[in-house]
This record gives sequence, C-alpha cells and structure tokens, in this order.
Amino acid sequence: RTVARVTELFPLAFVPNFLLQRKVLTPMRYQVSGTVVAVHTALTHGWSVCLGGGMHHAWRDDGGGWCVYDDIALAFDVAREDHGISSALVVDLDAHQGNGVERDRMLHDLPLRILDMYNSQAYPQDEEAKRGIDVALPLPPGCSDDAYLSRLRASLPGELDGHRPNLVIYNAGSDILRTDPLGHLGVSPSAMQERDLFVVSECLGRGIPVAMVLSGGYAPESARMVADSLANLYRTCLSKHL
Repeated sequence: RTVARVTELFPLAFVPNFLLQRKVLTPMRYQVSGTVVAVHTALTHGWSVCLGGGMHHAWRDDGGGWCVYDDIALAFDVAREDHGISSALVVDLDAHQGNGVERDRMLHDLPLRILDMYNSQAYPQDEEAKRGIDVALPLPPGCSDDAYLSRLRASLPGELDGHRPNLVIYNAGSDILRTDPLGHLGVSPSAMQERDLFVVSECLGRGIPVAMVLSGGYAPESARMVADSLANLYRTCLSKHL
C-alpha cells in the first residue's frame, strides 16, 4: 500500500511483492545507484550526468509524487564518507518543489544548501518543507523564457560565490518545457539548453564539480530535448573545462 500511495498508482496495492520489487522498486534502486555513481564521477572528473535520478519528493521516512527513495541525499551521504566533502549545493530546477530533499535536510541536519526554483502553483506546495530552502525562487504558471532565466542568473552566482560548496548536485528537470502536462511553465527548448549551459558553466568556471540528474519530464519530446541540451553542453562547455 505504501508504494501504491507514493507512486500514486493505486492498483499497485494489489500486485504481489515479488513483482513489485522486480518491476518498480528495483529499477528505482538502479536510479539511486546511478546518482551515487554520478556524484563520485563528478568529484573525480569534474562533471557527470545520471540519465535518471532526481527523485526529490522522497525523504528517508516517506515519499510521494512517484519518488520512493531520496537518491540526492543518499548520494551526498556516500560522498561525505568516500570523498570527505563537507558541503554541497542542490540546484533544483525541476518544475516542482523538491520537498523530499528539503525535509531530509531539516530532519537530519545535512550540511546541504538548497536553491529551488519551481512552479508555485504546482505539486507539492509543501509549506513545511519550504523551511529547508535557502534560496526559494517560486515562479508563476506559464513563466516565460526571459523571466525564468533572469531569476536564475540573478541568484545562482551569488550562492556559489558566497558559500563555495564542494559539490553541486543539479536537478535538471525537463518538465519546465511549455509542452509538459505537469510542469505548467512556459519555457522553450532553447531556454532549457541555455539554463543547463549556464548552471554547468557557472560551476565549472569556479572549479566546483557538478553532477546532473534528470528528474521530471513528461512531454513526448522531453527525451529528445534533454539529448539536444547535453550535446550542446559538450560542444560549448565541457570540451573547454574538462
């Protein structure tokens, strides 16, 4: 029943456990492993991307919004143990508030800072979790390219310079696209590319490793837009910094 509630797929309450493990939970655990490896790779080589992960509505005690495991907080804990890092910045640019990571940060006193830019009228609207955000950037539904990018450009550099994190975990959701049925923002594919390039360039230009996770994206063209953005990153940024 817990998995059915968290994933919001209530027929899963009637699925046998062995099948639930094989078809739902094990694939999610692979995504958690991918995020852990992505963080390790970024700390070793400067940049990485996990083609999944970013399950930012889950926390250690519960979950929601299809997110069962908080891979971001778990990957940070592993990195603290394996790499000796003492701080990280989560840049959450998925269209939805990352309430799970925010709850874990508060409940377990994690040395994380969180910059979260999200649709203020979309799920989850978790007021308690908002206390765990350091830089909250709520957006109106249908937010345009210019407004979106302006808020990001005005906020991220100061956060990086002011706190100099050992690592940035960048939640690069593609549900900001104007065609996304759940994000309800008004961002174009070209602006999404500009967003990704800006975040990664700002981090690498300061010598801060950055691990990307891809989180939400529900439009039919999301996968293609993500691939185009990653290709653009390689051409214009990664080949210069790495």
